[in-house]
Order: sequence, then structure tokens, then C-alpha cells
Amino acid sequence: MIVTPRCSPGDFASPCSSGGRALRRFGPAPVLALALAAAACDGSTSGPDNQEPVRAFTQQELQVSSANTRFGLDLLRGVHARATEPNLLISPLSASMALGMTLNGARASTWDAMRSALGFGGLAESDINEAYRGLIGQLRARDPGVEFKLANSVWHENTFAVETPFLDALRTYFDAQVTALNFADPSAPGVISRWAEDRTGGRIRNLIESIDPLEVMFLVNAVYFKAPWTAPFEPRATGPAPFTRIDGTTVQVATMVADQTRPFFRDSALEAVELLYGDSAFGMVVLLPGAGRTLDQLIASLTPEQWSAWMDRLVPGRLMLRMPKFRFEFGALLNDALREMGMDVAFRPHVADFGRITRSRDDLYISRVQHKTFIDVHELGTEAAAATAVGIGVTSLPPSIIVDRPFLFAIRERSSGTLLFLGRVGAPGG
Repeated sequence: MIVTPRCSPGDFASPCSSGGRALRRFGPAPVLALALAAAACDGSTSGPDNQEPVRAFTQQELQVSSANTRFGLDLLRGVHARATEPNLLISPLSASMALGMTLNGARASTWDAMRSALGFGGLAESDINEAYRGLIGQLRARDPGVEFKLANSVWHENTFAVETPFLDALRTYFDAQVTALNFADPSAPGVISRWAEDRTGGRIRNLIESIDPLEVMFLVNAVYFKAPWTAPFEPRATGPAPFTRIDGTTVQVATMVADQTRPFFRDSALEAVELLYGDSAFGMVVLLPGAGRTLDQLIASLTPEQWSAWMDRLVPGRLMLRMPKFRFEFGALLNDALREMGMDVAFRPHVADFGRITRSRDDLYISRVQHKTFIDVHELGTEAAAATAVGIGVTSLPPSIIVDRPFLFAIRERSSGTLLFLGRVGAPGG
């Protein structure tokens, strides 16, 4: 649906104002903005209301999932290099989904650059869109005991004429809600932010704090993940233990302890363990650099091939795991990281080509890719889960992994390998 603007497309050669904002054909370029809200919170769960039957992932869906892994690892490196906070969290799925929506409005070299940066290789747009639609349905359906929500929306200034095919594609393949809004109204940022807050369990707030007078559209993705551990930790076993933070200082942090069977492996370069959720469709992989290696070295070595090799080495076995609880929020602009990944043309005024979004202007470009995340990792994963006693008093100690220094973690769907979240923890106590 195109919302009828207050002036016709031909009127953009002269000022067309809405509450004081002016758009001119050869004046400042109007801009697109992407906002990504992602929250991962281990807590009580409820299954999705409308879910399709679980089935095997299609080849196209697996290709897009593989592209998501490549994109996510590249994005993690870029954000890691710039983040000054000790803890960071990104959602490759959320970022990829929002940019995938935007891809439907790009043309020519802008489309090529975005497809390449997203890791899609030679996939056709129709294949990409179909795969996104299938992934959305299957991720929602994988585990009824896991609350997984994914929502998309498009918000455009109510005088900005948007092409019907563009909006139809986002409705059809991304299940996107489309809303025309008066961006000049002071309440407009709050309207968009409340949409994201409602779809992330109230965890992501104030996603959009202000709207620039030249911004005419927001494409927003929200991801929410809430699940119980398959094998919870015993809260009474949690106690203080030393953790060497990313700045080299050592502090006492609340550390969970469990002697259980989990997928893991260890070698001189890396220690890795996967903690499963629900019926084991989803898992959190914790990656700890080996003795004498740094987190920077670990992140530098992350390639899709290396990631796949590590995931293949995870084999169930009895393990004594000591791991800190952690909870934090993170926010960042992804512009510079995405530019480095080959998407620079999409951010350049009068060079980017988003001609399939509107025929009224030929100078749209992306102004910002705003990302906010939240995570809370604790013993049970759900207040409703029954506590399971941990067998601490054993006659022979199993192998152990002690997470007592900066580490990486990923939350993934295990069958397709889709990366929902990637993060680093450098100071679990803050």
C-alpha cells in the first residue's frame, strides 16, 4: 500500500513540507535508517502463538544461514575493533534481516555491494527472500519450549511516496508491518521505540531517540529469545570465584558450577562448550582462548571454515563447568563496520541507488544502522524450571572448563547453524 502524500511525486522539484521538513530534488538527500533491536534473556518461556510444522531446512535456507554466519563473524570483528565497553553483543540475524529488507529497494552497484557484504554470493533476490521467509517460520517453530520472536516493520514519513512492489515484498517475505507516520511530530521516535520494546519483552527501550529532519524511512527488525537450559545449574552451588577482566584486573564474580554431560572440546588454542536450551534445538556456545592466547587472537582467527570446524568438534561428554553469570546491555552504530565489509556505497549521498523504494527521489542513502541488545544469563534459564541437584561429590573428577577470563559466546539454532547472537564478555560483573 502506498500512503498518499500531501504533494504528488512531481512536486519534489520544489519544496514539499510536512511540519517544517523540506525535501528538494537537488537539495540535501533524504535518508533511510535501519534500527535493530535484539534481546536474549534466559527466563520463563511460552511457545509461539502461530507456528508452522517443523521440517528440514531447504538448501536455500541453509545457504542464507551460512551467509548469516559469514556476515556475523565479519560484523563481530568490526564491532569488536571499535567497542570500548568490556562486553558487547550483536545479533547477526537481526542485522542481516534488516539489511535483507533494504536490499529489496537497492539497484545496480548498491544492490551488488549489499548482497556481497551480506555473504549471499550469487544468490538471486527471489531465492534470498524465499529463504528469509522460510527461516523466520522455522526458527519460530523449532522448539515450543523456547520463546523466539522475530518481527519486522517499516515506518515512512507520511508525505514520502513509497513504491508498492517494495512494500509488497517486505510484507510477503518478511511479514513486515508498514506504517506511515508524521516524523516531524515529537512523539514519532517514541512510537517506533515502543514497537521495538513491545516485541523484545520490554528489554530494548528508546531504540530511536530522535529523527533527523532528512530521515524519511526506518526499517526495523526485533529479535527476542527466551529459553530454559536443558540442564540447569544449581543456584545453591553458585559462589564467588576470580575472573581476570579484559583490562587485566582480577575480581570476584558470581560463578555457576555444574558437573553434567555437555558437548565440548579442548585443545591448546581453544576450550569450547555448548549449553543447550529446551529440547536442544538451540544452544549457547562458549569459546575460551587457550592459555597464553588472547581474545583478540581468537576473534582474528574466526572464519566461517574455522567456525564450522569448531562446531563439528563439539562432542557430548561429562564435564565440570565453572562459568560466570552475566547480564548487560549493548548499543552501537554499525555504519563503519558495514562500510569496511564492502557496503560503503549504500551510505554515500548521491551515490547510493535505492530507486526501487521510491521514484520520487534518486538520492536516498542509509544514514544509520542502529543496534541495541540485551542479555541475561543465570543458573536456571527459567524461574518455572525445577532445580536439578548437581553431583558435586564425585569419586573421580571429570575434565573441567573454567571460564575465568574474557570469552566469546554465540546463541545458535543448531540444525541450520543460524547465529542469533554473538558476543564477548570481558567483565561479567560490570
